[in-house]
Amino acid sequence: MKDPKNGVTPCEDFFLHVVEAHILSACMTAFDMSSTEDKPSSAFFAMGSSDLDPEKRLKILLLAVRQVMDKYVDLSMAPEVDNDELAAEASDGDHVLEYASDVLTMGVLYMEFVDAIREADGDRILRCWRYFLLVFKATGRTNYSVEAFKLLAQYDFLFSERMRMQLIWSRTVNVHGRPGKNVSCDLHNEHLNRECKQLVNQWTGIQHH
Repeated sequence: MKDPKNGVTPCEDFFLHVVEAHILSACMTAFDMSSTEDKPSSAFFAMGSSDLDPEKRLKILLLAVRQVMDKYVDLSMAPEVDNDELAAEASDGDHVLEYASDVLTMGVLYMEFVDAIREADGDRILRCWRYFLLVFKATGRTNYSVEAFKLLAQYDFLFSERMRMQLIWSRTVNVHGRPGKNVSCDLHNEHLNRECKQLVNQWTGIQHH
């Protein structure tokens, strides 16, 4: 990118594209589809299911998605194997599939977190942080683990009911006034800081002239 200042999230955008590609690949494999033009296997979507009412179609879709998630997504956060013998046995597995599963697992969790922020859904944001605590702990990210634990401890044990509501429902800002356009308070502060620095630089330049 020629001007990263005008595109501050290219890495995130690329990662989300990668995750979407993994989701598409997993669904096509599970539904026995060789191309995006194929129809899903009747094992998931029975003949005539497209003619059902929307509520029944949604139930069928959610059941199919759940089966895909159960097969390819692993949120167990099992600790790494230290024993040499067990590690040798684990090394015989399908590492490409394991890597793809890790990308899909972390990717859909992050997508859920991003969507929860955009929709200002405090309950969903908190649920994501519960998983993040497991992820940070399992991967040895001590500082992030502490921050996640502090947030959950404040909500579950330390804060009053009023402070608990403030904690989860005051985490986003919407400066556009449109649904699905919220951003985290931290990111909004970064935007304000950048604008302040630009104004200071402009003012400094005017003073020098």
